[in-house]
Amino acid sequence: MTVLPTEGYEILDHPADMGFRAWAPTREELFVTAARTLTSILVDLDTIKPELTVDVEVEADGEEMLFFHWLSEILFLFDADGTIFSSFEILDIMTLDSGLKLKAKLSGQEFSKEEHQIKTYVKAITLHQLKVERKHDRCELQVYIDI
Repeated sequence: MTVLPTEGYEILDHPADMGFRAWAPTREELFVTAARTLTSILVDLDTIKPELTVDVEVEADGEEMLFFHWLSEILFLFDADGTIFSSFEILDIMTLDSGLKLKAKLSGQEFSKEEHQIKTYVKAITLHQLKVERKHDRCELQVYIDI
C-alpha cells in the first residue's frame, strides 16, 4: 500500500483534457492545494514573486461548485487581468442561506513572458467528474480542466 503525503496532487489521464486530484488534511488547506496545483500546471510556481496582493470572494450553492468558482476565478484573474499567484490564504468559508462564501487573499505578480514560461495553457475549469470527498484523514478534490 502506498502512503500519500499529507498534502499534494497527482495529474489524472484523460483522452481530451487534463485532470488532477488534490488532497489535504482540511477543506481550507484543500482550497490552497487546488489553487497551487492549477497554477503549477500553468507555470513554475517558483518563478512567481509576491509583488501584489488581491482579495477574492466567491460564492456557490455547494462545496463542489465553490471549488469550481474558486479555480475559475484564479484562471479568470490570469486570463483577464494578467496576474498569476503563488500564495493563497483562505480567510474564511461562511455558510449562507444561499450556500457558501469563500474569502481569500492571493499574492503574486503580473504575468511576464520573460519571467513565466507557460507549461500548459488552461482554457477553463470543467464540471466533468468534479467531486469533493472526505476520507478518514483528509479531504480530496478531483477536477478536470480544458486545455
